[in-house]
Amino acid sequence: MKSLLGKLGVILIGLATFGNAEVWAADWTYLEARVAQEEVIKNYPFLKDFVGGIYCYDRSSIVYPSRNIVKVWVRFYLVDKEPISSSVYSEIKGLPICKGLEVFKMPSLTNLCEISCKERVYKKIRSYGENPKEGIYKEFKQNEEPEYFDYDEIFPDDILSILWEKLCK
Repeated sequence: MKSLLGKLGVILIGLATFGNAEVWAADWTYLEARVAQEEVIKNYPFLKDFVGGIYCYDRSSIVYPSRNIVKVWVRFYLVDKEPISSSVYSEIKGLPICKGLEVFKMPSLTNLCEISCKERVYKKIRSYGENPKEGIYKEFKQNEEPEYFDYDEIFPDDILSILWEKLCK
């Protein structure tokens, strides 16, 4: 009888945990809209049709593995409509901006970033780009593009400086 109750308890805990979709769902939150810079477009020709993008971060992914380190998923949605501003894209069919861009399958670049709060640097741990409408998915591999995964300084005008302010202070 004890064994049966123990198994039943494990099953109920499992159902409660895995049955709640919100526990596992990403919580993409608006960070900022940016216009594409000319030098960026030159380096990435696939951006030529886009005027910029909207940055979001997944609040549910924030982890502090140690005192001065934070890990978080950051997504950059490419936007091909003028003008790019938070007011234009603040709501899409009644959805919060980041959820709306996801639902409408906008092309995006997603990075798992590790931010060193003390040194004010970051590096990408995982990175992938996708264009769901065209069925394109590309994961960047650390062994193929090691410089893409090096530590970079977080400058005051970087999008990650906004995230650094939110997560490190």
